[in-house]
Amino acid sequence: MKKSNEFEKDWDSYAARMNPRAVSSVLDDLSQTMSANYRQQAEMLRLVERTVRQASDGAPSLMRVWFLDFGREVYGRWRRCPKVALEPELQIMRHKWTVRGLDPQTLEKVEKAVLDELHRTIAEVRGRMSEVRSAVGPQEPDNAEVRDQNSERRTE
Repeated sequence: MKKSNEFEKDWDSYAARMNPRAVSSVLDDLSQTMSANYRQQAEMLRLVERTVRQASDGAPSLMRVWFLDFGREVYGRWRRCPKVALEPELQIMRHKWTVRGLDPQTLEKVEKAVLDELHRTIAEVRGRMSEVRSAVGPQEPDNAEVRDQNSERRTE
């Protein structure tokens, strides 16, 4: 009988969390932030893909898809890995894609182009943010500043 009471308690807790009105209100509160985050990441991914297309120019057209996948992986590792772990991760990725048949020199060219473009873009964004901050004045740190600090750790 004791297990039944525990189940009922768990079920009531689940039902309260999954109440459509409660879920809807949480999503309404988060939708602006979610949309802004998605837009930012989609823009960065488009930038990465454009950079890969330029860097892999001259590679066979059937291989371009694989170079795009490699560039997306470089971007993903850049976002997730601290600088200390980034280079070993990239070496493993280069080896993986070389074993799959891609040209190692083109892989290095794509990797360098993607990382250079990401660092250039982050530097531009930081410059614009500092201009805005100086015009607005000091404020409480927000999530964007925390993300900037995290990206600084990756680029240092």
